[in-house]
Amino acid sequence: QSATVLGYGHLGDGNLHLNVSVPEYDDK
Repeated sequence: QSATVLGYGHLGDGNLHLNVSVPEYDDK
């Protein structure tokens, strides 16, 4: 199983969002 991990956020603001997307799990 392969999962795509995308990390994005503002380093200067100290805010980091972690988004994990997996084919078996679909969140709408």
